[in-house]
Amino acid sequence: MFIPDAPDWFRQSGITALIYDPRITRLSDWQPRNDIDPLKQAEDYHDALTFLAVQPMVDWSRIVYWGFPFSGSIALAAAALDKRAAGVIMGNKPLWIPIIAENGTNPAGFCIGSEKEDFDRILKAKALTPSFNTNKAIQTYYRVISWQPFGLMSHVSPMPVMILTAASDQVSLPED
Repeated sequence: MFIPDAPDWFRQSGITALIYDPRITRLSDWQPRNDIDPLKQAEDYHDALTFLAVQPMVDWSRIVYWGFPFSGSIALAAAALDKRAAGVIMGNKPLWIPIIAENGTNPAGFCIGSEKEDFDRILKAKALTPSFNTNKAIQTYYRVISWQPFGLMSHVSPMPVMILTAASDQVSLPED
């Protein structure tokens, strides 16, 4: 998910940010489309940090990872695997995968309680980003189910972590 206002918010807040499309999503040209591999995306965070750390306008000791929603867990895992980051800011909003069917159901059985409004939001997102693919590769389901970043949590310490959750989130509860 791309949060369109994020780059402007960071800029207006005086924050230097490197914002990129993770491989296989949005505008990147990786293939196959929407075949999400969290470990490879964590490696992309490491590459981004390496790039930013040598930029003259960047204080490398203040680089943090940011991710929202599912990419929050990827940011946290990236920080656990590479101690160069100064911290992690992550959000935990409901993750709707795969793309929701027109009747509001999730074909893979994820995110019970999806509704027609979710399908309409996806159509609006597609209108904003024509290259947005409404299908997921079958391997994505396996990788998402087997992605267990919580085993890496103890390796994040002593790095500070801020966890953000939506007030009405029924899928990724903060107490989990």
